[in-house]
Amino acid sequence: MANPITYQHEQYAPENPKKIQGQIIRGLRYFLVLHILKLQPMHGYKIITVIRKNFGIYLGPSSIYPLLRDLERWNYLESEWRTEDFHPKRVFKLTTQGQNLLRFIENSVGHMITGLRINGKTNQD
Repeated sequence: MANPITYQHEQYAPENPKKIQGQIIRGLRYFLVLHILKLQPMHGYKIITVIRKNFGIYLGPSSIYPLLRDLERWNYLESEWRTEDFHPKRVFKLTTQGQNLLRFIENSVGHMITGLRINGKTNQD
């Protein structure tokens, strides 16, 4: 008789690495946007382009714009309208709170990665 129990993450088994990559990216998308805006203020479409060019993934407008609105509502970003090439664009930049959040995330992720790199093993204690 087949095992009726299915596991929550079974659909993301190694034979489908694209789905695993998608889950990781979705989890890191706030970090990616904050990190990109650390370099310079940008409008949403430029952020989409930078993510695609530098990370090889596509986060479309339906993902990026709600994320930008959330970050602005939570005071991690602020925006202003600018006219570039005769088209108004909403340009986002990090606030001080956003810079602090980014530093916190970078430190947290950095500690996790450092922990994983110790002798190529994880601590089993």
